[in-house]
Amino acid sequence: MLRHVRLVPAAQSLQAMKKGMVICMSYVAPAVKDKFETLSTELKNTILERDVQLNTIHDLINVLDDIVKEGERKERP
Repeated sequence: MLRHVRLVPAAQSLQAMKKGMVICMSYVAPAVKDKFETLSTELKNTILERDVQLNTIHDLINVLDDIVKEGERKERP
């Protein structure tokens, strides 16, 4: 099981809690981990920063599709 947690200093975390903010955490299920690990480090980090739950290969495909679509939108004039 792979989990990604953004760690922040305690004071910053307390400020976030006071503002009602949530610290994000992604999850990669064991069934998807082998496929996930074949991706580049940059792509894995991009996925993990999205606070996603990757339980199936379809979840992984969907988030990859979202990343591609966002990239295509940024490239359009």
